[in-house]
Amino acid sequence: MKRVARRGKLSRQQREELVEKCVPLIKRLALQLALQLPLHVASDELIVAGVVGLIKALNKFDPAENFPFETYAESKIHEAMLDVLRSLKSIPLSIKLKARRFEQAYLKLEKIKGAPVKDQDLAEELGFSLEQYYDFLGQMRGLRLLEQISFDLSRFEEFKKVLVEAMDRLSYQEKTVISLHYYEQLTLPEIINVMQLTEPTVYRLYTSAILKLRAILRTYLNPDIIVITIRQQAGHA
Repeated sequence: MKRVARRGKLSRQQREELVEKCVPLIKRLALQLALQLPLHVASDELIVAGVVGLIKALNKFDPAENFPFETYAESKIHEAMLDVLRSLKSIPLSIKLKARRFEQAYLKLEKIKGAPVKDQDLAEELGFSLEQYYDFLGQMRGLRLLEQISFDLSRFEEFKKVLVEAMDRLSYQEKTVISLHYYEQLTLPEIINVMQLTEPTVYRLYTSAILKLRAILRTYLNPDIIVITIRQQAGHA
């Protein structure tokens, strides 16, 4: 009969020390992946998932294998957070096409004007009244700054620098919504309370900001990193 080798176990003290070491890791990974969350999903969900991943790592780790726990834990934490992102509904092609239409109009106007583009300018370029333009933005809920789960985290620092520059080209209110959501990590109800605006208005500002940022980022970074895989002109359809 074949003998099964016994797995080593972490002591209580070892577990506590490792948890303390890995808390900053959870926060760091959550901050990076939060860029792939839509407005209605709080980054706390990534933190919770990361904690679950850490617990699994602690329970399954065998110290006898002489393998760094931090490396093992990071893979489990990252995978748990990716599960949260995978659970989000994918954005329909019709929404992606509308987003692409907005981005093209925005880049065209920004190049012509050389200054921040106003809502009225975008509405006219898209052939809408201002009210129709706001309705158009309202049809694109659920957009995220980054869409691809496979985003290269090694480029995160480069991405942050480009993002800061892009943020300066937003309106004050758009910049505030993005800052509160992605940097302060406030939930939608908290953002509404802080800005004293209605939910539709906050969503409109968020959507407009996200679309402008994605358009700007596309000119700096590899297009594969930013959302919009429009399947080459609407999927060759």
